[in-house]
Amino acid sequence: MLDGLVRHVVRSFKARTGANTAMVVCIPIAALAGLFALTFLSWAFYLWLGDLYGPVTAALFVAGIYLVIAAAALIWLAVARRRTIETARAELAAAPGWAVDPTLLTVGLQFGRALGWRKLLPLAVAGVLAIGLSRQASRARQSST
Repeated sequence: MLDGLVRHVVRSFKARTGANTAMVVCIPIAALAGLFALTFLSWAFYLWLGDLYGPVTAALFVAGIYLVIAAAALIWLAVARRRTIETARAELAAAPGWAVDPTLLTVGLQFGRALGWRKLLPLAVAGVLAIGLSRQASRARQSST
């Protein structure tokens, strides 16, 4: 019954943030392993270059290598994020809205009958307005990007 709502919320979150499983798993692992590896490799490389060309030249060269690695990682992350956003937006556009789910509508009708329509009517109107305003805001965000 609420599966459609949960799927809709997850897709909306992905469309807004670009978060995906690869980011959640790979970023911490890569950061930790990279930190240890780069610490030891950098020190060894710096010492070796320092013996050959002097400490200042060795430090600049090692720093340049780190800048290239950081730039490549940021470009890869930006491409993966953009791809995730596009995929999530396409899924949101293709999937029917969670409010159209027949089981959810049936439950809503039964809830309305049990509590009485006069008590639920202001709440239902507020809910419809909130959904309409949130969709309008999301369309405005999509058109601005």
